Amino acid sequence: MIVPVTTPDFEVTGFKVTGPVDGAGRARALAEAKRAIIPALREQIKQALVRCAANCAIDSNESQEAKKLRWSAMQDELAEYPADLVLHAVSNWHKSNEWFPKTSQIIKRIQRETDARKSLVDCLERAPVRGERSCPDSKDLSDEEKSQHDIRSAATLEMLREAGKRMDVR
Repeated sequence: MIVPVTTPDFEVTGFKVTGPVDGAGRARALAEAKRAIIPALREQIKQALVRCAANCAIDSNESQEAKKLRWSAMQDELAEYPADLVLHAVSNWHKSNEWFPKTSQIIKRIQRETDARKSLVDCLERAPVRGERSCPDSKDLSDEEKSQHDIRSAATLEMLREAGKRMDVR
């Protein structure tokens, strides 16, 4: 089972695994969650920035070269975030702001939702599937943990051998 992690104000900040999930449901949910983190294309971001610039005041003292560099840098940075979040934030910026945004201002608006979506993908990928036997991946164990596991396994095997010797099986 996967449950949301929330702030005291019930704002979802991530997700955690609390138990096994249905295999088919997990696959569908994982596919949808991965689609929700597909980044925006540079051309989509550029079009949204042009619309935003048409609706916001821009520093008129900035040279054309500086504007080109800033827009290119914005496109590069914003291309790392989910398309729908970026495009919505940039396209609607003018509704609550008079001046053209800085990249950091857009990222502040979308970072929490981006993190929550990535957390959901991570949880779904790690979630145990109901009915499947789960065992720790040995590559995730330290050498000391592997050694302790081997010792416990050897002790359990010896205990079972001793119990088997005492059983009268005909």
